[in-house]
Amino acid sequence: MKLIQSLIGFSFLCLTYGTASATMMTCGSHLIDEGQEVGQSREAIIKKCGAPQEQSTFNLIYKKGPTTYRLHFNAADQLESITEE
Repeated sequence: MKLIQSLIGFSFLCLTYGTASATMMTCGSHLIDEGQEVGQSREAIIKKCGAPQEQSTFNLIYKKGPTTYRLHFNAADQLESITEE
């Protein structure tokens, strides 16, 4: 029984960690987090992170090492989500 509880706890921890890591990225000393309210406009993020590798109307794409981040913005140019690809 304890083994099953431990496995369930470990699985939950892994799922939580995977979700959390997909909602933020770093640019130098700056943390870009989809949960932040202040300073998360497209303009502010480009100022912190520099020019993205790709961009479209609603997305900025940053490649950091082996990880690619897609930052999705709403029509008001405010960050809505960050996903790892």
